[in-house]
Amino acid sequence: MAWRPTELPSSISELQFQPDWASAYGRLVTLERQYLDGLARLPQTQHTKKDQTVLEMHVMSIRIVGWLFKVFEGDMCRSELARSIHSCQSEEKLLDSGLFICDYFLRAFWKSQGRIPSDSSHPSRPSFDVQREVFEDTLVEAPKSHSSAKKQLRLYDLAMLLSTPALPRSIKLEDVEKNPAAVKVPFCKLECAHILSESINQDIHKDDNKKEWAASVWKIFEHFGRGDILHELKGPLVHRLENILSLCADLHDPFDTLDIWLEHVGNARYYSDDGIIEFTTPDEKAYPLPSRRYIQLHAAACQVAHLSGAVDYFEKIDRALDEDGVLAEDGHQMYVLADRLRQVICPAYGLEHL
Repeated sequence: MAWRPTELPSSISELQFQPDWASAYGRLVTLERQYLDGLARLPQTQHTKKDQTVLEMHVMSIRIVGWLFKVFEGDMCRSELARSIHSCQSEEKLLDSGLFICDYFLRAFWKSQGRIPSDSSHPSRPSFDVQREVFEDTLVEAPKSHSSAKKQLRLYDLAMLLSTPALPRSIKLEDVEKNPAAVKVPFCKLECAHILSESINQDIHKDDNKKEWAASVWKIFEHFGRGDILHELKGPLVHRLENILSLCADLHDPFDTLDIWLEHVGNARYYSDDGIIEFTTPDEKAYPLPSRRYIQLHAAACQVAHLSGAVDYFEKIDRALDEDGVLAEDGHQMYVLADRLRQVICPAYGLEHL
């Protein structure tokens, strides 16, 4: 499968025995075809760039919800998606649900998260707001530094280094750092990468808006059947080794920008673009392996972000804010303004009736 913006398949085999799921997904496919036909008929002129941007955003929003049906494991997620779709009485509400998932699920894994949405309330979703407030009360501040996690990870890396058959047992880490060429294994600068971002819990005591955003993120996790992760990564527990990968410096940034992910293939083995990776540990109790569930959650976010076009969307926003400074006069960068407005004012969108 090509990991680029891709049309939704006309049907998904996993949904065929669940009529509610199939009909909800069918509505997404119909809307996507409608918007794609609109794009195809649109004249390619300077005056139509704004209309093109609007339709492209509609397609992305629909694909975010649609591809979640395909790549996210678990019946609970599909049930919640179907319920949300059926509860949306208008196309606008359904499009808003896609943007809500984009802002409070996919963006939670994106390194450059920009400003945190100031509020995630919705007048038609009182139950979601009440449940979010409960989550706000359970959130615990994470440490400002992950130095303790890095230290523990360094001990794990050293333990793994000393357990490598190609290396003499008497080798010292200091000797390796001074003369890595003397050892016939590849070396690189290792960095501590969180699978689920530490920023979800960070600085929430200083900013009520950040706290509300974080609570909405966790609430989506719960509705997708991953609510137990909140308690596993509560506060400083976000730095537990199960949520940490030791990555080469040149892989860390692509991992944080959703360009690299791991797919589970059995036991502690995972597939990446570089082939099969197998996690091992010299002491499972002292140095537990990265959590399969966290890795799968990250992988699902990466795949949906690529297949829907959300990665391109995030990159365009970052580039426009960092480089352009001023929005284009023809209106084709209106998505940047819309994104900023959603993060400043109370957004009237979300997963319906959660």
